[in-house]
Amino acid sequence: MAVQDRKTWIPKELSEHGYFSEYDIWHYISISDGRRCEYCEKLDGHDYYGDELRSFFPDLEIRSPNVIDVNLHLTLWGKDTCRCKLVRTFMPSEPKFVPKITI
Repeated sequence: MAVQDRKTWIPKELSEHGYFSEYDIWHYISISDGRRCEYCEKLDGHDYYGDELRSFFPDLEIRSPNVIDVNLHLTLWGKDTCRCKLVRTFMPSEPKFVPKITI
């Protein structure tokens, strides 16, 4: 992903979906085949809210409405070897609670 693309984060062809709201929930999945690094192993199985993703995984790449490549190795070591994914577990249609403020 080019530096200028990082400002938008979301590919144009996938822009009708939300990814980074506090209501989006993503599950971290790492491949456990003996080649998994200790960092990926520690994150495996954890859930993240969408509004946390850009700070925790600055090199993420959105692959589809329900799958994000984490690219943790790129962030840590500058290597494009990470195979971990974030898989959407919840996509809100709209927030469940919207406070009404009356002045």
